[in-house]
Amino acid sequence: MKEFRHFNALKMAEIMNRLDFFRTVTAEEKRNLIENNLIKVRGYVAGEQLIEVGRQGDEFFMLMSGKLDVLTSAQKKVAELKPGQFFGEVAFILNERRTATIVAQDNVVVMVLDHTTLKLMPVNLRDKIKDKLISGLVKRVAELNGQLEKFID
Repeated sequence: MKEFRHFNALKMAEIMNRLDFFRTVTAEEKRNLIENNLIKVRGYVAGEQLIEVGRQGDEFFMLMSGKLDVLTSAQKKVAELKPGQFFGEVAFILNERRTATIVAQDNVVVMVLDHTTLKLMPVNLRDKIKDKLISGLVKRVAELNGQLEKFID
C-alpha cells in the first residue's frame, strides 16, 4: 500500500466530481476536504489486500480506479467492485469486524475516510457523508433481498 500524501488538489476535485458519492457535496465542501487532508488517497498493487475478513475496521473506501474482488472467509469470490463504488462502510458505521476480504484485481487507487477525520468535518458535510453511507447500505440490502428471493422462488 502506498499513501499519496501530496495528491494534486485540482486532480482530486476532478475525481470527486465524477464520483456519485460526492454529488451532494458542494464545491466549497470538497475544497475543505482536500485542503484539510480529510480524505486520504492510497494505491494498492494487484493481489494486495485492502481489507481482511474478521479484522476491526475504522475506515471506509471509495474506489477511484481499478477493480477489486470481494471474498468470503473461505476465499470464495462473491462480487467485483468497480470505480465509483464504496466499501467497508458496514464495519465503519457499526464499529464491527470486517465481513469480507477485499483484494486488488489490478493496480487500484482508493479514497479513504476514517473516524478521526470524519469528526473533524463540519457537521453538515459529515451528515451528507453519513446519509450517503446509509443510502448505500439500504441499496445493498435491497440487492441481497432480491438475490435471496431467487433462491426462495
